[in-house]
Amino acid sequence: MKKFILTTLMFFSFYWLFSQNFVIIEDTEQGGNMLSFQDTLVKISVGPYDECSGEHVYYTIDLDQNGKEDVEFDLVCYRGGRGSFSFVYVKALNNFQVIVDTNFQAAAQYVSEEGEVRDTIYTYTVAKKYNTGDTVFLDQSSQEEYAIVAEFNYGADPPCIYTNIKNFTEDTAFLAFYKYDEPNTWIYYIETYIRLYFTLHLMSARADDPTLSVEDPVVPKSYIYPNPVTDHLKVKGDFDRIEVYSLQGVLVFTKKISGGQTIDLTRLPKGLYFVKLKSDDNEFIQKILIQ
Repeated sequence: MKKFILTTLMFFSFYWLFSQNFVIIEDTEQGGNMLSFQDTLVKISVGPYDECSGEHVYYTIDLDQNGKEDVEFDLVCYRGGRGSFSFVYVKALNNFQVIVDTNFQAAAQYVSEEGEVRDTIYTYTVAKKYNTGDTVFLDQSSQEEYAIVAEFNYGADPPCIYTNIKNFTEDTAFLAFYKYDEPNTWIYYIETYIRLYFTLHLMSARADDPTLSVEDPVVPKSYIYPNPVTDHLKVKGDFDRIEVYSLQGVLVFTKKISGGQTIDLTRLPKGLYFVKLKSDDNEFIQKILIQ
């Protein structure tokens, strides 16, 4: 009898663990499994005066480690002409959806028919922002298409003077996603930081999906080694330029390269850096440690 009761309690405990309809962000017990995740800096190229040309930078992630991309980020920035804008968007792929806030309100200004500048409030659908300790439920609004993460617009769309959605900017926050895997729905979330509209820092990921293992890294293919590096970094792949950035986003080294080249980094101080490899149709970013 005691064995039957113990077995029954264990069954219901296991069932509750994997049938709960929420996660608590970064909670040690109800925050989901920490995934092995590549700390990544996705950066828009800007000039010395923050000028940028409107070129898009895309970055995708295979969150559930099945060989298919699940999340795509889109960064773009333009400075000049009649106005300026920059934004970070995110969309879901395959059987994932982005959790969104359909009633986000942002301050804006416009020019009235009388030529007066007036204040107003616009309502947007944006990626929902979560902080540590927040609860993510299964009944939130979600979508596959692009959702705004951060946006800045100044005079680029007359008669609008500005709109400014700083929901994620200059703040560590979390983006959450649903994975629909019939008959189950799992919750994934990514820790992010957006700096000065030009840089998206992806730091960690978790999920309540019990089919995932922290032994299986959520990392794209690496084109640089060794890491950590002491003096020379080897590059493989079809890239034509390498750029090295400090953690503050400052470009500290750049060089034209060809596949299979060895890069001398002995002039850089010891510490953490972001390495960006670029070609006409590809881009790769990875954090390295110089020892």
